[in-house]
Amino acid sequence: MIYRKFLHVILILSILLTVSGCKQNSSNVPWVEVNINLDEAKTLQSEVDNGHRVGEIDPVQVAHEFLNRKLNIPGDTKRKEIKAGEGEKGYRLTPSSDGRMVEVILFQPVRTDSTGIWVVKKYRFIEGK
Repeated sequence: MIYRKFLHVILILSILLTVSGCKQNSSNVPWVEVNINLDEAKTLQSEVDNGHRVGEIDPVQVAHEFLNRKLNIPGDTKRKEIKAGEGEKGYRLTPSSDGRMVEVILFQPVRTDSTGIWVVKKYRFIEGK
């Protein structure tokens, strides 16, 4: 009797592990590091300080533009904030064009206050919805 209950528990656990293992865990997906040129970042910060390209101080706008310009993923995007390190911002973006999910981590390379520009530090594609 105990042996039979043990087999049922093992069978149920095997099924649960198989089903839950089918969904991709974002923590297993490697990040793609973005090459950041500090001199270019300082020049961009100077442009923002002079009233040009002020959208660069909005991390959400920078994340959306990164998707559009660097990854060539156009269209409207759903956004969810994700955990990031100290001094960083993280977002999971789901473009309406194809439903892929992209996680991005941003930071401020020049100045870490409300006037500092944000740049994408790294990103990764997540499967599923």
